[in-house]
Amino acid sequence: MKILSLRFKNINSLKGEWKIDFTQPPFVDNGLFAITGATGAGKTTLLDAICLALYHRTPRITTISKTTNELMTRGTSECLAEVEFEVKGKGYRAFWSQRRSRGQADGNLQDAQVELATLVDGNILASQIKRKSELLEAITGLDFARFTKSMMLSQGKFDAFLNADANKRAELLEELTGTEIYGLISERVHQHFSETKQQLALLELNVSNVSVLSEDELEQYCQQLSETQTLLTQLTEQREQLQRYISWVDSSEQYQQQLQSADEQYLAAKASKEAQQASFIKLEHHQPALLLAPIYERWQAQQQNAEQLNVQINALDSQRVQSAEQLQQIEQVHVQQQQALNEQKETHGALVILVDQQVIPLDNQITQQQLLVDGTAKQQAEISQIITGIDQQHLQIQTQMRSLDAESSLVKVQLEALAHAPLIQERIQVWQNQFGQLNQYVNQQQHQQQQALKLHQQLVQCSQHIDQLDTQLPALEQQVAHSNQAIIQTTQQLDNGLAGSSTFEQLNQSYQSLINNQTARADLTSVYKQYTQHHAEISQQQQIASQAAQQITQLEKQLNEIRGSWKQKHQQQQDLQTLLSQEQKIASLTDERQKLQAGEPCALCGSTEHPLVSEYLQLDVSETEQRLIHITGELSSIQVQGEELKQQKVQCQAQADASLQLVETRQASLSVLTNDWQTVMQTLALNFDLNQPQTVELINDYLEQCQQQQAQLSRQLQQIQQWQHQLSEQQQLEQQQRQQMNQLQADIALKQQQFDSQTNQQTQVNEQLHVLDGQISQLSAQLHEQIQACELTMPTIEHCEAWLTQLFSALNDWQQAATRQQQIGQQIQLLNEKLTNVAEQQQQRIAQRTTLAEQQQQLTQLLNTLTVKRHQLFADKQGLNEKQRSLQQVQQTEQALEAVTEQLQQLNMQLQQVNTQKQTHEQQRQTLEQTLSQCSAKWQQALLDSPFEQVEQFLAARLSPTEFTQLSQLTQQLSQAEVKAQHELERISAQVKQMHRQADELGYDLAKAQENRDAFAALEPEFQAQQKMLWQLQQLINEDEQQRGNQAQLLNELQQAKQDYDDISLLHALIGSQKGDKFRRFAQGLTLAHLVTLANRQLDRLHGRYLLASKDSSTLELKVLDTWQGDAERDTRTLSGGESFLVSLALALALSDLVSHKTQIESLFLDEGFGTLDSQTLDIALDALDSLNASGKMIGVISHVDAMKERIDVQIKVNKMNGLGVSKLQPQFAVTETTTTVKA
Repeated sequence: MKILSLRFKNINSLKGEWKIDFTQPPFVDNGLFAITGATGAGKTTLLDAICLALYHRTPRITTISKTTNELMTRGTSECLAEVEFEVKGKGYRAFWSQRRSRGQADGNLQDAQVELATLVDGNILASQIKRKSELLEAITGLDFARFTKSMMLSQGKFDAFLNADANKRAELLEELTGTEIYGLISERVHQHFSETKQQLALLELNVSNVSVLSEDELEQYCQQLSETQTLLTQLTEQREQLQRYISWVDSSEQYQQQLQSADEQYLAAKASKEAQQASFIKLEHHQPALLLAPIYERWQAQQQNAEQLNVQINALDSQRVQSAEQLQQIEQVHVQQQQALNEQKETHGALVILVDQQVIPLDNQITQQQLLVDGTAKQQAEISQIITGIDQQHLQIQTQMRSLDAESSLVKVQLEALAHAPLIQERIQVWQNQFGQLNQYVNQQQHQQQQALKLHQQLVQCSQHIDQLDTQLPALEQQVAHSNQAIIQTTQQLDNGLAGSSTFEQLNQSYQSLINNQTARADLTSVYKQYTQHHAEISQQQQIASQAAQQITQLEKQLNEIRGSWKQKHQQQQDLQTLLSQEQKIASLTDERQKLQAGEPCALCGSTEHPLVSEYLQLDVSETEQRLIHITGELSSIQVQGEELKQQKVQCQAQADASLQLVETRQASLSVLTNDWQTVMQTLALNFDLNQPQTVELINDYLEQCQQQQAQLSRQLQQIQQWQHQLSEQQQLEQQQRQQMNQLQADIALKQQQFDSQTNQQTQVNEQLHVLDGQISQLSAQLHEQIQACELTMPTIEHCEAWLTQLFSALNDWQQAATRQQQIGQQIQLLNEKLTNVAEQQQQRIAQRTTLAEQQQQLTQLLNTLTVKRHQLFADKQGLNEKQRSLQQVQQTEQALEAVTEQLQQLNMQLQQVNTQKQTHEQQRQTLEQTLSQCSAKWQQALLDSPFEQVEQFLAARLSPTEFTQLSQLTQQLSQAEVKAQHELERISAQVKQMHRQADELGYDLAKAQENRDAFAALEPEFQAQQKMLWQLQQLINEDEQQRGNQAQLLNELQQAKQDYDDISLLHALIGSQKGDKFRRFAQGLTLAHLVTLANRQLDRLHGRYLLASKDSSTLELKVLDTWQGDAERDTRTLSGGESFLVSLALALALSDLVSHKTQIESLFLDEGFGTLDSQTLDIALDALDSLNASGKMIGVISHVDAMKERIDVQIKVNKMNGLGVSKLQPQFAVTETTTTVKA
């Protein structure tokens, strides 16, 4: 996690809005920076703002809510904090703000507003406090406690950790590193142990509750099951015989009923057909009327056209009169509009001259004069405001001067108390260097002594190592010789394997050629097979198409015969219908003929003689009707036969078309296959003829030859590759052995060289020890003499650091006081100069304000004069608006005139069109009258030639298309229904005969039907009872089998449960406990050991003298090892202030690494009191921070130590505003209204 920028407003003493961008220079160039300032200035406020933006709390204030906010600067109404940070390369923005109601400093606090968003697209991830906290912890892996321990380090808290007792340290470890999870694990193990124990007891109870049948019971039930199955088989056979008989009886009765129903349906169909004779006659009369319909409809259409044309001519006469009247009215309106337009144009011209020449120039003068008056008034207000500011500045300078006088008095007292400081200041740096040199000599002396002992041990070890290496060299030389002999043998085998043939590369190339041509060889067979199949399909489909064409010709002949037969039968039907109609008319005279008496007049003709009465025969009308029905049925049958032939013809045609289309497709495929064949021939360098029958044998021979050749090459290549691989391994082994031998020889030479070098080093170390003894004595005497000369007591070497620190602190206070006294004098001089400048500025501004007042009075008088003149000339009207309004009136009149002109033209054209249309309609009427006369004559002649005497008869005989269709369909349906009913009757009669034959074959008798039904009814209960018993026995045996399976499964589960119980019992004995203390304390010990390892790495960077370790008595107790004193053990409470700081800093950095287990920490802030360190320790600490910075971390240090200010170039300075209770940062960090951030 890396902090990118910080923006905050009105937090603690830092009033106003500030932003620090750590991604811009100078921070991006140097990641180590200092936050400096006086005590209480607000340095830690920057860290509070970071915590506030991320976690809505600070280390010092844990609760910030709607009721309390101690962070908001006094006298302000809002505060905010915003941090931009980066985790794993992705940027985020965390925001927090709170304001008071009405924007007033005394308003009530409102709810805090929070946001967590991404930097790239600004997408808001969370806007609620709880959701933001959860999401932030998930992203960074740090809660508030871990964040303040990993990115913001404070010495005080870690010093408490260093010197705490075991119990307190355990609590701190659990709080910092989250080891409470181990306590939960211990509790969960205990809970799991209890659950496993209960589960084991429950399984044992379940096993004891499972009951199964004994072996004797199971055998008895199986025997009963076998007997029941045998009896049930016999009953099933009897039952099936009775069921077959009953089914035959039911079918016979059903067919008898169907026969009766079919006979009734046949009689009903005949009756329905006879009932529709009137419809048949009506359909017959429709045929001649259908021939007259076109002539009649044409005559009627011509009459309607004539009537419509007369109506149109009358309408055109009325329209012509109306158009003439409208034309006269529009001409009058056009003259009036032209006169109005001329008058408006004259008025508009006069108005334009007045506005452009007089009104607009006068308006411009008034506007300019008003601007001058307003400008003068604005300048007066600005100067008055400046004068007020100057007065406030004058008062502020006087206040600052009084404050500086008081501070100057205090500084003088402090300087008088340190009068001896200049002499000490001249020599203290030399003393510090000499003490450091002396300490360095002592350390070097100890180091050289350790080095001498270490060199002696190394010499002994080196000598032993050389002897061991000398014994290994002969064995390696023998191994190299053996490997060379193996390489020679393998090379001879490889040469023999290639003897008489080509090289390995040529063999491999031939083999790869065969492999690459596998696809082409596969295509060879595939293409030839497809080509042969397509040839066969073409021949077959051509034969099918030829057969279909012959069938179509035969069907066409049959259709022509059917059509001739249908025409003949249709003519016979029409003749019979005519004859039947005539016979029915004659039959209607029978009654009158029977009334004739000799000598009496006839009722029809009045004759009294009736010579042929006795010769009149009774007509057989029903015979003619029967012939008509028969002919109609034959027509229907012929029509059905014709439809079937048509359908067969269509099917044959479709089959022929499909065959021809398939032939075309296969011929196209043959062309493609021929091209593919040529490609394969070229690829394989062959020349086989595709149309030759022996080609298939050539293909098979070629493929078999290629397969044999490929197999032979594969075996040969595998053997050669095996030899090559063996040769490579042998060569590699020989090379490794030779390298080992060379390395061993080099090691022997190197060890001999090391032995000689270490001997020389031991001589040099002894000489250096002698020199160091003399240097230590000489330097100690010089220091003692110089310190006594300044009337000071020389400290021991162990206490020299503390003595120098105290002396530096006193000199630092004296130097600050002297510097402050000089600054106060300079500030007082500057304030006097400012006071003089302020007085001069005040006099100048007052004179400017008086001059501006006189100018404003003159300008106002001139403005009033121009305003009166403008009102007299044009009142309050606007010149441009009046011009625009007048121009719009002219334009509107012109548009109206154009509209009237266009309307006048349209009316003239309309009148011309009406006259033209009337002439055209008159001509059409003459032509239509001639056509109507011809149609009328043609209709009368057609009516005379038809069987109809009157038009009404013709109209009555016509049928609508719907009626004609219905009657035709009815005729066809009745004929088909009769034929269908007859066929159904014949089919069912055949079924009844079949049932009688089946009865004769099987010996069935309908008389025994009831007897067999009773036998089946009596057999059914016994059958059901045996079937139920069979099911019960099977169910009982199955349940026993299932119980046995359950018992086996429970036994397996019980065995597994016992194993699980043994495992969890062992784990419970190790770490399980009801409260979780057993595993928690163990884990805390491991965590502390890890922490000590990390801290020692940091200590090695800071200062190589001390190491941390755990005490033997308790894993949670710490001790310090002094490596300069032979790893002497010391209690952590015996460390000095500087030493305690170094160890605490190392612990702090280690805790930072430990706590940040999920996220890499790339930003580090140290809120640390470096003032307790001497210059040398401070240099060590700063070197350590530099090394951390070099590793990529950004480090911010809060301190007021001058040495740190000099060492760290990049600084964020927090300056207190004297007497105001607020502080501010450098100007480059201020946020103004126009810029959000000014880069440092």
